[in-house]
Amino acid sequence: MSDVAEFNRVAWAAQCAALFFPFTAIFHNMVFFRGTCILNLLGGPDYNAGSPIKLFQTDPSSWTAVGLALCVYFTGLILPHPIVREAVPLFLISTIPISLWIWDIPLARQPICRNFHDLRLKLPVVGALRSRHVYLVCMALFAVLSVRRLSS
Repeated sequence: MSDVAEFNRVAWAAQCAALFFPFTAIFHNMVFFRGTCILNLLGGPDYNAGSPIKLFQTDPSSWTAVGLALCVYFTGLILPHPIVREAVPLFLISTIPISLWIWDIPLARQPICRNFHDLRLKLPVVGALRSRHVYLVCMALFAVLSVRRLSS
């Protein structure tokens, strides 16, 4: 295998591993623990060394995210068309807002949760900022990035 092919394979694996964060955030917030951030489930003011273990023990979204990321990885390897490999980086970039919204910022003592969750932030047009607004921003970002990618 050439160096370029090896790099591409490793880069693809890293991208799919990174899918764990938005997939866990989305499944946590939309399916298994509707309307809560991950730190609420873990019960602490911040992440610590035991947080990953507790997350896998208590939150099925983490296992769902691993399974889905593996499916995306193998689909990207199998499909002859590069659409999956091209969509993953766009998805990762566009889901940064929801990932931060649900995961919060590690080792910063929950600044997003403390300042924005539970209807604390009021915006002029939409009123209180909710998860649905963050999802809409993510979808809009994905659409814009996809259109730009297709037009280039």
